[in-house]
Amino acid sequence: MRSNTQSLAEVIKELLKNYRLDEKVAQANLQQHWEHWMGATVNKYTHDIKLKDKKLFLRIDSSVIKNEFLYSKQTVIQNLNKELGADYISELILL
Repeated sequence: MRSNTQSLAEVIKELLKNYRLDEKVAQANLQQHWEHWMGATVNKYTHDIKLKDKKLFLRIDSSVIKNEFLYSKQTVIQNLNKELGADYISELILL
């Protein structure tokens, strides 16, 4: 009999990846934790958070906040990927 030493977390991650559900789980995490990660003010003006093909689409109603995101895109991407636990985001698109 073969011994299996993978943890349950590893098995679930592999399963999600095989069924291509990992990006959907990451999007759900983004939507659920957005206010905590980005703050109440940013959350107030951010709508339609969508993750598709490693691109994060954000609709931001405030020109000031949109401008701040434009200047700090890479930092935002790095911080969100860190919070998500993997490189799910490679590009940030502001609508």
